[in-house]
Amino acid sequence: MQDQTLPASPETRNRILSIDVDDLLIANADFFGEAVPPDYSSDIEREIRGALDLIDSCEAQATFFVNAQYCERHPAAIREIAARGHSLASHGFRHRNIAALSLDEFETDLCRSLEQLTRIGSPIVGYRPPAFSMPYDEEHLRILQRNGIRYVSSGVGVARSNAPRSNRPVELAEGILHVPISTLHLLGGRVKYPIGYGVTSRLMPEGLYMRSLREWLARRDYFHWYCHTFELSGLSSAFSIPYRGLSARVSTALYAWRCRNREGFMKAVLKSARFLSIEASLMRPAVSPDRLAGLEDSR
Repeated sequence: MQDQTLPASPETRNRILSIDVDDLLIANADFFGEAVPPDYSSDIEREIRGALDLIDSCEAQATFFVNAQYCERHPAAIREIAARGHSLASHGFRHRNIAALSLDEFETDLCRSLEQLTRIGSPIVGYRPPAFSMPYDEEHLRILQRNGIRYVSSGVGVARSNAPRSNRPVELAEGILHVPISTLHLLGGRVKYPIGYGVTSRLMPEGLYMRSLREWLARRDYFHWYCHTFELSGLSSAFSIPYRGLSARVSTALYAWRCRNREGFMKAVLKSARFLSIEASLMRPAVSPDRLAGLEDSR
């Protein structure tokens, strides 16, 4: 599937913002099998409210993919997301590597997340696998479908998933919409430029990134940008990395480095377009076949 550039019109432009609700240390402990120190006190309530304040200041609307363990630990902060008019979606109950779970374990984690989230907001129709780690195979998609999930959102800038290599929403054979995070494919797909990834946007100078973003928005009808609450709010000055494993240490350090002094850059990105949630942009009402055909990449 090759990337295409099509002229954008106001009627077909979709500018989507999605936010992952994770505590960085807890998420990487779950994913890499590390232990969180027993005296660790999560700063996620401050991070959520800081992210909400920044998004509101930019008059944006977002889908928040919530790791639902925080519904039990910090219910007031999760309720505030819905109260401020944003959409809730599932990011699993814990930040587990889905590819390493059995199908029963995957469904148990998904159902537990949906149970927690539906107590706070309307029925949950979206899912994002932690670290984009879910295989896009018939078995996993069938589990999503029978639990009421209507779309799944992943990125293809990493090699963990076999998600469709598309820069527009595509309907999967199982009747679930794939809502991709924007990634430019170059040199026949051998090189990926994850323009929609907040965490990788700092790999280039901010001025160059913003120029490439403005060009994308001018020429393309679909753009999906995602980041984490801790990227929008910034990490606590007391943040430290307690892990022993190299993978967990490197991943956490990389995120922490890219979360420093980001408010001005984040505001510039969020003010570059009128961002909506996935639900407001694509799911309400459900995408019509004609509109979907206009958004899909040609094969």
